[in-house]
Amino acid sequence: TKDVSSFANWRGGIIVVGAASAPAATYQRNEVQEIRPLPAMLTPTDRYSHVIREWVYPVPEGIEFKWHPVATDSSGGLIGVYVPNQSDELRPFLVAHHPSEAGKRIDVVFGLVQRLGATTKTETVGELHTLLKEGR
Repeated sequence: TKDVSSFANWRGGIIVVGAASAPAATYQRNEVQEIRPLPAMLTPTDRYSHVIREWVYPVPEGIEFKWHPVATDSSGGLIGVYVPNQSDELRPFLVAHHPSEAGKRIDVVFGLVQRLGATTKTETVGELHTLLKEGR
């Protein structure tokens, strides 16, 4: 989700799941170092879109998940995550959760609590998004 959010906050991009990459030595991009085919049971389903809807705010538009079989391994493949350029009206994209190295969900604790007289008000992620867009 952090990669989807970062591409949505930029000009879009492609994430290849199943390819190990490292920063290139001569330019500011990552280079594929190794192909690690995923089992076919991980073929994209609605669960991938569901995670993005639940973990990124606002939801980026037009994201596509595509399965690409690997020619050398008929039981495996790669997943391409296509993040198109997003409207400036939607930015910034915020992340509410991300997976740990062990694959468990970690809630991102980032909030805005304001004192209003004798009470406090906690901003929702939507309200925080609006404040960020307004530069406040």
